[in-house]
Amino acid sequence: MAMFRRKDKPEVSPYQTRERGWETWARGGQEKETGGKGREPAAPDRRPIEPERGGTLGGGAVRWIFFLLFLVYFAVSYLHAPILRQVGAFLVAEEAPSPSDLIVCLMGAPVERGLAAAEVYRSGLAPKVFVAREALPDGWDSLARRRIHYPESRDLLIMMLEALGVPRSSIVTSDRFVGSTYEEALAVKDFVKRAGHKSIIVITSPVHTRRAGLTYRKVFEGEGVEVAVTGSAYSGFRPEDWWIRERYLQDVVIEYLKLVYYWFRYL
Repeated sequence: MAMFRRKDKPEVSPYQTRERGWETWARGGQEKETGGKGREPAAPDRRPIEPERGGTLGGGAVRWIFFLLFLVYFAVSYLHAPILRQVGAFLVAEEAPSPSDLIVCLMGAPVERGLAAAEVYRSGLAPKVFVAREALPDGWDSLARRRIHYPESRDLLIMMLEALGVPRSSIVTSDRFVGSTYEEALAVKDFVKRAGHKSIIVITSPVHTRRAGLTYRKVFEGEGVEVAVTGSAYSGFRPEDWWIRERYLQDVVIEYLKLVYYWFRYL
């Protein structure tokens, strides 16, 4: 009977169980590193990929987006004209001229400003017209070396004023070059102080009146000189419809940029 004795299953210690578990884990890691050689690859997952529900917009959010788009459309379609009128009107800050010692015709738009300056002079509001000397354009020295005469903008404005009835003896100027409204105001200040004037009329374009007024009043602050800024009636700029013409659209955009720059730099 001893030959048919059942052999008992050897007992496995906890230490051996843990050791075999580590061996199984190590073999699994090796199969991953070797690409699973020796084992059949798993079948690909062919289930459709569904978007995560957390990234979708709810119905309420979509309704708010359409509502905001409607408000933008309404503002652009029906309110753009009143808004743009206010944008243009803000740049116009002029006052009616009164009797003064000097008319200052600003450079930049000589035709429309020269016409207005001559008109104010003929009305008897001031005995003199001041014309600044604008900075020469690039390339002017090359023309001078070739003995090619190119008239300065100051000379052209003086010729036009004379043709409009302003005697040459009533036109005063300065040899100081100016390249901006602020530099021009400084040149006018020097002349006014030497001449002993106490009041001036500044003629410019309507779109330029606010910045010109702020600049001249800042420059003449504490000098005891009254400054009146008026826009030329010969300008085509109108606050009520300036945006329909590209020229005035550019003027308004540039003027606002310069106004911001002057506010931080000079005013």
